[in-house]
Amino acid sequence: MKSIKAKDHTPYYVVNMFKDGALLRNIETSEEYFCPSELFGNYNIDEQQLIFFDKNMSLITVVANSHFYTLSSLYNEYTTYGTIESKESNIFIKKITGELVLLNKIPYNIQLKDGDVVIIDEKNNFLGLKQDRIDSLDLEKTSSINNKKKNNKEDKILPPTDKTIAILGNESYKNAYTVSLLKKGYEAKVINGFESWPKIMQQVKDVDMIVVITNHISHDNMYKIKEEISDTPVIYSKYDGANRIAEDIDSYWAEEAIS
Repeated sequence: MKSIKAKDHTPYYVVNMFKDGALLRNIETSEEYFCPSELFGNYNIDEQQLIFFDKNMSLITVVANSHFYTLSSLYNEYTTYGTIESKESNIFIKKITGELVLLNKIPYNIQLKDGDVVIIDEKNNFLGLKQDRIDSLDLEKTSSINNKKKNNKEDKILPPTDKTIAILGNESYKNAYTVSLLKKGYEAKVINGFESWPKIMQQVKDVDMIVVITNHISHDNMYKIKEEISDTPVIYSKYDGANRIAEDIDSYWAEEAIS
């Protein structure tokens, strides 16, 4: 961006193409406006390309690879997360909002399975697996961006996962728990509360916290947790809502930090 500013150029993202022009978005200000096709000159413009105009609104550069922009930190506001749900030969993604959409532009060398958390752009195109994106984030830049956007109603830049939370409850809520906790920076491990105790012990031995959904766990497992789990924090909740669980986890760690 420093180089762009030094040259007095303005970068735009091609949101949509129309017969007589295109809807462009200024990637610095996020403002959108309609650009008539005659301003494109001899360039062949397509959706999701990055294009540059000079101060006289003359098109000077086109970046054809959409990932040049959509995988950059400048695009974080428009990325979203969801979990894979395959149906017959199609692969869908369930977004944080609950909307189920067809996943587009999946690389041929990527193998996806149900439950995988992936990052997509505003066109529902595959951008990467959750862990790939988190591993590649510059933590200092992420912190800076989050501070600038802390007053937004919804901050789509997710913090890196640094804690694993085991949720003993209803496995059918796995998608909701995975996405809601991911937004808070936690990795969810959802375990059936009626599973055998040896299997539960095997799965919770390395987690940072255990959340027990009290209305979806056997009495035996409930007592086993109280008797045998002493070195891992345990939260008991009568609620099974994903957002409520995420808030309770945040509250616990906040209190721990103060004490």
